[in-house]
Amino acid sequence: MRVASGLLLPLVLTGCVLRGAPISPYGRDVTVHVVGEPVRGELIAVTADTIWVLQPSMLRPVAVRDQRRVDATRHSFGLRRTMRWMVTAGIATGAALFISCNSYESSGDGTGDTGGCLLVIPGTTAVFAAAGFLLGSLNERHTKLRVSPAETARLRPLSRYPQGLPDSARLIRSAPARSSP
Repeated sequence: MRVASGLLLPLVLTGCVLRGAPISPYGRDVTVHVVGEPVRGELIAVTADTIWVLQPSMLRPVAVRDQRRVDATRHSFGLRRTMRWMVTAGIATGAALFISCNSYESSGDGTGDTGGCLLVIPGTTAVFAAAGFLLGSLNERHTKLRVSPAETARLRPLSRYPQGLPDSARLIRSAPARSSP
């Protein structure tokens, strides 16, 4: 018991000082469905009448009146990623239980039967995989946010500038083109 407490105490104490998940300053990936080719890129800002999407070569405004639907990525922890983590955790837990089972089943003189421990790893992995499939299915449903043009205000928290497009970007867009001499 003292050994377990000695091992757990540093983990609990350092848990308070570990930094959290990094917050990305970038907007989420978005696909704005308009008549013709959909507009794909990073969601920069959402105003009352426009969605601003950064594409590799330009900042593109898409008027709300031209939109049919908007798909934004909320997170990337869908079914595949959840299953990968849960199966890995199942194998690791099953291996630890297998080692424990072997040490319990074997006798001091080495004549113990370890045949009952053979199904511990696949059984534990199957339980973890089933739970992962259930949780991953729920995660997959919430990876994308689909909104109609009337609901574009719901996209603001997912944009790079949730408070709106900065004035500096507006000035750059509204500046007249210079003609070269």
